[in-house]
Amino acid sequence: MAKPTNLRLPAALAALACVTVVACGDEDSEPRKPAAQKAPAGRILFSQMTGEHRDIYAIRPDGSGLRRLTKSRGEALWPDPSPNGRKIVYEDDEPTRAVIAVIDADGGHRRVLTPRGFQGHPDWAPDGRLIAYERDPAPGDNGVWLMRPDGSDLRRLTRNPYAGAECGCDGDPTFSPDGKQIVFARTRSESKGLGALFVMRRDGSRQRRLTSWRFDPGAQLAWKPDGSQILTSNNGHPQPGESSNVYVLRPDGSGLRELTRFKGGSPNALPGSWSPDGGTIAFKTDESGDYQLYLMNADGANRRRITNNLTDPSGIVWDAQR
Repeated sequence: MAKPTNLRLPAALAALACVTVVACGDEDSEPRKPAAQKAPAGRILFSQMTGEHRDIYAIRPDGSGLRRLTKSRGEALWPDPSPNGRKIVYEDDEPTRAVIAVIDADGGHRRVLTPRGFQGHPDWAPDGRLIAYERDPAPGDNGVWLMRPDGSDLRRLTRNPYAGAECGCDGDPTFSPDGKQIVFARTRSESKGLGALFVMRRDGSRQRRLTSWRFDPGAQLAWKPDGSQILTSNNGHPQPGESSNVYVLRPDGSGLRELTRFKGGSPNALPGSWSPDGGTIAFKTDESGDYQLYLMNADGANRRRITNNLTDPSGIVWDAQR
């Protein structure tokens, strides 16, 4: 289930994928700060390569205070802070399994919630009582599941009807701010770049498609804190000459709007998360040559880079409590 960028990969194969790139800089080094730009509150969590492995890191929204939180033997991905800010749940991919694990906010006391099989991309419910995640209980049987924060009471919510030789994944489940809905990305055909956003009630009922199949959302979704918009990207399985861009839309599927406008296959832009006040979006783009973290206003204006030395950051989420 590892996804080295925010582009989507087959769930069963992705746990075995580990792309080795140049190691990042020292954990305590601080990249250049943007000039005269007041940063929002909180911290930004993300995953990036550390030598041959991928780990969870934290950084302040002004680009300072880079800190490594995990020491994975494989790939640590898709962090999500608990509502009270005390824990972080994430996906940890190893050679023969992909588990959901929980650590303290400072990186200590790691505990595995799903010891067997392939699981990924967890998301904490706003009330802290449930975790939504992607699960493959058997080949070709991918779907969205729920469990309690201690790993108990597993409940299946979806079953992708297009599962088969290709991924057929229902992935990236994300709770709405009021906890009543879950948005997720359904892959219909990876090779043809067909996928769509869906939304459902938290019990799995009333599943509704929000975008066309050609939209093909990427692997990171985020609700605006007031629940009025969903942050996403297109071309999760890019075809030749296609770039990925950051979009927003309303929870009923209306108001789809492009915030970045890259073309031709490169550069690309991928979300990301909202600041606690909903006024700023954190995302990544390779417009400078390699992927780095950027901020922009909620309307796509005032795009600014906050890092210089990261190595393929992904799973970008704003931790409002820190």
